[in-house]
Amino acid sequence: MREEAIPLWILGCGSQARYVIEIARRSGVFEVVGISDVEGSENVGKLVNGIQIVCEVSDLASHFPSAPGQIVIAYGENSKKRVLADHFQSLGYRFATVISPEAYISEFATIGKGTIVNPMVSIMPNANIGSHVIIHSQSVIEHDCVIRDYANIGPGVCLAGNVQIGEETYIYTGASVIPKVRIGARSAVGAGAAVIRDVPDRVKVAGVPAEIFEKY
Repeated sequence: MREEAIPLWILGCGSQARYVIEIARRSGVFEVVGISDVEGSENVGKLVNGIQIVCEVSDLASHFPSAPGQIVIAYGENSKKRVLADHFQSLGYRFATVISPEAYISEFATIGKGTIVNPMVSIMPNANIGSHVIIHSQSVIEHDCVIRDYANIGPGVCLAGNVQIGEETYIYTGASVIPKVRIGARSAVGAGAAVIRDVPDRVKVAGVPAEIFEKY
């Protein structure tokens, strides 16, 4: 391991783990030393792009103490991610913020702990990104947007200026949101949707323009 790199352990072994591994290698900020499977023990012992899945997440503490390294939750189910984050924070673990060197991040933007920013993302001035957010490739987060904790922003999403995204909300691939729209907590916006008005909490919307098709 490079002496200057921060030891990093990944929780989750799916596609987002592969992003984190690549970002760590390209940035040189982190050195990924192991992976824990969030969903069980079936994949323990397998490799993800050269990094071993060492244990299931319940056994993390016996393989990777809470210091001096950091952990990141590379897992797309927002509500479960919150449970994991609360648990490991209570045990004293520190969360890595993993940002691709191929992303554009304004010096006036803020990004919370545990957030993952994939390649080709643009985050513009005064955007405020919460903790444990995932922002997928080629998304554009315009000025003064607010994305709250545990949200998931899919590939190619475009959020215009002053958009607000609630906690645990998922914006699927290619959706667009016009300026000053608020999307509530624990909601979902379908792929390719065009959101032109506020979206309440706990609903699913889709279409052009986006309309509610399910409440939960």
